[in-house]
Amino acid sequence: MFGHRQPARVPRAFLALSMLFLIPPYEQFTYEVALSSGYRSHFGATFASTLVSILASGAMAPPGGPAHMHLLFNDARLMQLSLVYNLVHMSSRVHASVYDLQDVSGSMRARNAFYQLLRAPDFVPGPPPAASKTEAAAKAKPSTQPHNGERVTTLGRVARPKGASNLPILFLEDDIWLVDDLPKKLHHVAKDAASKSGNRPFIIALYIPTRTGRPVATVLNATAGCNVPHTEVRLGPKPYGPGSEEGPGTAVMMLPSDDPPPAEGRKDASLVGYSAKRAHYYWGAQGLYVSDGRLRRRLADCYYQYTAQKWERGRLHFKDWALSICLEDLGVAAFTSGSSLVQHTGVSSSLFGAAETNTNFHRTCAFTFRERVPADDARDDWV
Repeated sequence: MFGHRQPARVPRAFLALSMLFLIPPYEQFTYEVALSSGYRSHFGATFASTLVSILASGAMAPPGGPAHMHLLFNDARLMQLSLVYNLVHMSSRVHASVYDLQDVSGSMRARNAFYQLLRAPDFVPGPPPAASKTEAAAKAKPSTQPHNGERVTTLGRVARPKGASNLPILFLEDDIWLVDDLPKKLHHVAKDAASKSGNRPFIIALYIPTRTGRPVATVLNATAGCNVPHTEVRLGPKPYGPGSEEGPGTAVMMLPSDDPPPAEGRKDASLVGYSAKRAHYYWGAQGLYVSDGRLRRRLADCYYQYTAQKWERGRLHFKDWALSICLEDLGVAAFTSGSSLVQHTGVSSSLFGAAETNTNFHRTCAFTFRERVPADDARDDWV
């Protein structure tokens, strides 16, 4: 492919042994969440927007039990930002790792980060790697030691040799917005994919781009006419405030839709358009669902070989290229979600620059509403 010799193929039988499984009923449905992030223009607004989306969509609260979020920061500078610094201390639900790529070539950055993200759920809290076995034994737990009169905790992550997670996982990029009520829609599509794959391992691309690889302004102008709702916010009566001459106004609840809930026995209208559709994977890592932990680890083993320097030519630096080959090598069924469960909102890129220079922007028309992007906001809005 692309004029380069590929590593030896992995037999399709690699995945065939004892890999039959069923998607549980919705009440038992759960998964893990993982995303990586690097430094970029508008980072704070974009990353904060993504986190709000993850919370508001219900992604962190699937019905089968709360999800753990695995965060991989591939730029150590981010650890000094208040949002990231405070977030890594929420260790009951958030597992953070740092893999600094500042000294790695720009074209290698995407593939190396995604390989590390594939491995992230198999890490547990622990000290940073020690220089020797003696030192490692001395740091069996995160250390707390005095520093300038303060107590300082050393945060770290170490590989877990046994008991690694076998849960499905939802991979997300750090510049996306999710659909409302994600767990219900994701379960609906995953159940369909399991049926169509014969209950074998599968992946689902949750993002279906309408336009790819173009300047930001070109894409936004071309997709302004997407056939999706465009919400106009109309303010209600002037609210009452101290010193105001007017009396209290009326609180108005603004909803983009007033569709009633489905009657018992009738089809849920919110699921229309979402279904597992077989496809050759080539793009979609803005949102990616992997059916189980064993498949994730086998993808990581395959993916590792494509992080080598010899693959540093042309389009080969994109993580989607290597992922596509590994899915084919392992004989994994690939699907899309029919309509996008994810929208891409990051017009600034850690690989392709700020909005003014980024010529590789993309988004989808197959989303539930016409979104706004954080780069549309004034910088003062986020100070």
